[in-house]
Amino acid sequence: MNRLRELSSQVMDVYQSLSQEFSAFQSSQSLNCVEKCGACCNKPDIEVSPLEMLPYALHLYDIGQAEQVLDEFQSDSGFVCKQYQRLSLDGSEGYCGIYEYR
Repeated sequence: MNRLRELSSQVMDVYQSLSQEFSAFQSSQSLNCVEKCGACCNKPDIEVSPLEMLPYALHLYDIGQAEQVLDEFQSDSGFVCKQYQRLSLDGSEGYCGIYEYR
């Protein structure tokens, strides 16, 4: 388990670095995400690797929700991101509920 936590920490470090670089690029090009947009969360073809999900999986394990969330993911056959926090009835406004782990 310690090896997984170390790997998870490394993944988070890489994501933090990439996020800072991406933010700097966005600022330099005047590219900004629209607040409460949710468009990225509503794209069904966005993929994620097991390595990318390791920090979130360990978080769920630590708070005792890993099995529950896994069951929810496996029981859903349609595309609705379980982590998307809707702010509008049609889902056009919202945000990622696990942004810090993505």
